[in-house]
Amino acid sequence: MDELSQLLQTDGIEFDVVNHQIPCFPHIVNICIQYILDQHSTADFSHLADTFVAGLYTFKKVKYIEALQNKVLNQARKIVHVIRTSGQCCDSFQAAITSGNAEGWLVNDKSECIALPTVKLLCDEPTCWDSTYIMLNCLRIL
Repeated sequence: MDELSQLLQTDGIEFDVVNHQIPCFPHIVNICIQYILDQHSTADFSHLADTFVAGLYTFKKVKYIEALQNKVLNQARKIVHVIRTSGQCCDSFQAAITSGNAEGWLVNDKSECIALPTVKLLCDEPTCWDSTYIMLNCLRIL
């Protein structure tokens, strides 16, 4: 810390090694992401157009806000938690996907069989901000 103080002083930045702390950048990012995730369902979307595009998808504002108000993130967490309750539940879920793919249980609008990827659902961990992204992405893939 003394060396850091000396380096900063050469640039005219006062840094007291006893009374100052250097925040952990990943920790700050995680705090920000958790805040955004907590506040997103009550955000003001009045500035959005009635229909908007994000990536490859077109969204209707009314439906988007409805989904957020239903706390979709909490629902996703519940789904993953139920499936991951035990090893037997996880195995049964994976077996259902495998059987469904083999027997053509799922079809699209054109009556074509849809094969689901066999991904493991992961619970998010509040102290690891990207785990929420990973959890939601696995659910999206299914």
